[in-house]
Amino acid sequence: MSDIEDRRIIEQVLEGDVHKYSILINKYKRMVYSIAYKILKNREDAEDTSQDIFIKVYNSLNIFGSSAKFSTWLYKISFNMTISKARKKKISISPIELNEDINPDYSETNLGLDNLIRQERKQILEQALSELNELEYLLIILYYYEEKTIEEISEISNLSKSNIKTILFRTRKKLFTVITRLSSTNAEYLI
Repeated sequence: MSDIEDRRIIEQVLEGDVHKYSILINKYKRMVYSIAYKILKNREDAEDTSQDIFIKVYNSLNIFGSSAKFSTWLYKISFNMTISKARKKKISISPIELNEDINPDYSETNLGLDNLIRQERKQILEQALSELNELEYLLIILYYYEEKTIEEISEISNLSKSNIKTILFRTRKKLFTVITRLSSTNAEYLI
């Protein structure tokens, strides 16, 4: 379903065919839930927040502008509402799942060592990410894990493109410093 189809459904909902809104919910429920879950780290909170987001979006359809794509507008509302909920609950940043492929040609010994190294790297990355503030963490997630462009992140976060680039640059430097520190600390335990 394209943005044009989304707009057509929105028009129908605004004209009184409220049942059409379920089409948008079904299309975007995974995206909204995913955003909420990545930030809130709790299934129930993510489900509740997702419902709140869809209620807010429904109540705000009449102010949806034609300059933005519906999906970007929905992402922005999801992002802002979830951040607000996280701040109210003072939720700490938790680990993210990394996709890792295992080469089946490795010997059993190498697999065990590779898995141990992967696990250690993942723990170091999770610990480093937990030292970021909310904005740094979310920009890293949006840019590297959600693969959003700087333009999309700007629309979602209301930050300028140059501000986003600066924050990402500083955050990468911060992560490098933290990962270096954590790696050397972990290496001391292995000796």
